[in-house]
Amino acid sequence: MPLTFAYANTPVATNAFAALQRGYERDNLFKIAPQPITRKVYYTTVGQPVQEPDIVLVGWGQDWPSGSTVIPPLFQGSQILPQGNQNYGQLDDPGVNKQITAAYAQPNFKKAQTMWGDIDEAQMKLADTIPLRYQGDVVVRGSKITGFTFNAQFAGPSALTLGVQH
Repeated sequence: MPLTFAYANTPVATNAFAALQRGYERDNLFKIAPQPITRKVYYTTVGQPVQEPDIVLVGWGQDWPSGSTVIPPLFQGSQILPQGNQNYGQLDDPGVNKQITAAYAQPNFKKAQTMWGDIDEAQMKLADTIPLRYQGDVVVRGSKITGFTFNAQFAGPSALTLGVQH
């Protein structure tokens, strides 16, 4: 029986589904059946665990570059909400939950970052998520742009200092 695979009904997501379907079936991993969902209600629909299909194709980005803004919303059991859920795999593993609590309590920033990395390794072993790609952007600036600085946190130009030379 194929797994239900939800995606926003857009050309890009439809093409991504088709490519994944061919790949999974070619490699005899598993079969997936499409469940396109109207883009306007996609995240509202898949963010409700009672309606969530077997697999969802989602995009997600952190608030700042730290495991504390990535791991809890995606992998902490207490973050599974009836609506607005972002723990799409509905992972509620006692070991991962305990590690998250300990990392939050760690006052030493460097130690905490190491702990977040360990939690990432632990949750990956549970095969809860399949990362498909990392999206990066190319940024070009013109000769009349002033105050251009690159914000490493958000991997792009800082809007706080940008200007245009008159």
